[in-house]
Amino acid sequence: MAKESAKEIPQEELDRQEEFVCLVKEHFEGKKCFVHSYGCQQNVADSERIKGRLEEMGGVFTDEVNEADFILYNTCAVRETAEDRAFGNVGALKHCKERNRDVIIALCGCM
Repeated sequence: MAKESAKEIPQEELDRQEEFVCLVKEHFEGKKCFVHSYGCQQNVADSERIKGRLEEMGGVFTDEVNEADFILYNTCAVRETAEDRAFGNVGALKHCKERNRDVIIALCGCM
């Protein structure tokens, strides 16, 4: 069985993504971002890519979830405990949303 080669992203898609980054940057510059991964090593690697894009959009990072303007949990459905922990932590963010209704809370990953 031949090893699959990495798929190249068409330039048109890269240009579209760059246009989006520029639009978001106008509103995202200086926003504090908190990114946390649950589950597998792939999620950790994906979170690093996401952090790179957030940085391109002007985001700065914090280790304190309570300081964040943008909170992202990247989690996995394969590892049930990871999914449960992510949902539990999202529920615990209610106070962040009450304090700052503009905070953005996001979930991503294979869940």
